[in-house]
Amino acid sequence: LLAKLTVGEVMSRQLITVGPDRPVEEAAERMLDHRIGSLPVLEGGRLVGILTETDLLRAFVHARTAGTAARR
Repeated sequence: LLAKLTVGEVMSRQLITVGPDRPVEEAAERMLDHRIGSLPVLEGGRLVGILTETDLLRAFVHARTAGTAARR
C-alpha cells in the first residue's frame, strides 16, 4: 500500500512557516497551535532551513544549562 502512495498524496497542504529572525518561543507556540512537529524556515520567500522538535529540545536544554551555569 505505501509503495503506491506519493508524498503529494499524504503531505499537508497548509504551509505553516517561520522566519529566521523570529523568537524560538514564537515558533514553538506556532508548532503547538497547529499540532505540527516541524516548521519550514523562510526568508524572503526562500527556504533556508527547517525547525524541528529536536531543535527546540536542544535549545531548551542549552538555555537551561546556560541558566544553571550563570547562577553558580
